[in-house]
Amino acid sequence: MSTTDRRALRPQIETAPATTAEEACQNTTLRPVLKMQHELLVQAFEHYLQKRKTPWAKFDAQGRAAHILHSVRKDRMLRQLLLGIVVGQFTADELVAYFANESALQRRLGKLLEQRLVDALG
Repeated sequence: MSTTDRRALRPQIETAPATTAEEACQNTTLRPVLKMQHELLVQAFEHYLQKRKTPWAKFDAQGRAAHILHSVRKDRMLRQLLLGIVVGQFTADELVAYFANESALQRRLGKLLEQRLVDALG
């Protein structure tokens, strides 16, 4: 799939102008890919809950949010799966930019993933 085709699949998101390279990557790449992959991310997390036999229905909203945050931060395999679902949709140029600022962008991506899952499931 060409770079143009890959970018054309993504939803357009209105954001304020970026002031840093990390923020620009977040607004032009991370947010649209997360929105495009939303259903897949939620399905992956729901599968994780079933696999771990998590009593999800017994949690209140605060407990669900706490469990999501804990799971995404502490379960390395889950985190890598979720990151892979997002990073796998990058173009070659976006991947180079991601690797150039990997630590900062991975932190931003982790926060965005956590918030998306809390909003969808919490």
